[in-house]
Parts: sequence; structure tokens; C-alpha cells
Amino acid sequence: MFGSYRKLVESDAFRFEHPSLSAPSAVPERVAALAGGVGAARLLRGVATLVAAGASRVIVNTADDEEFYGLHVSPDLDTIVYTLAGVALAPVAGASG
Repeated sequence: MFGSYRKLVESDAFRFEHPSLSAPSAVPERVAALAGGVGAARLLRGVATLVAAGASRVIVNTADDEEFYGLHVSPDLDTIVYTLAGVALAPVAGASG
């Protein structure tokens, strides 16, 4: 079932040598992801360290978008962008919610 996938991943076309890895790994040159929320943002932050800059594309969930007092809010998009930019707020100790 996975024979053709294994051949593709093991081919030279998908070899990528990351500076922090001692041996080449099977990381594709380009990555596309469907994402939304904190978990996906954290996963994408890790993926971004493995692929070349600009080699990833993310399709982010917008089903939870709302308008509050005339302001358009996209919680999943905001979470992904802020996390990847390194400016996401960390949870505050003792905060309830």
C-alpha cells in the first residue's frame, strides 16, 4: 500500500540536509498544511525549522471567524501568525478561564 510513497520519500528528490542533523532526512522541499488553533501553530513552528525559508504554505481555518462590535476577528489565523512570528502571548500563571 505504501510502496510508491516509500520510493518517493526515499528518492533523491525529497532529500533535505538540515544543518542541525548529522544525516540527510526525508523532508520534502515544500510543505502544505491545513491548520487551525494552538496545536497546529506549535506543530507548524516545528515544521518551519525543518523546511527551507518560504517553502511552506498554510491554509488556515476561518470557520470560527466572527465580528464583535464591528471588528472582524479571526482567532485561528491570529494564533498561527502570532505563534510563527514568535509574538504569541504565553499563558499567564494563575489565570483562570
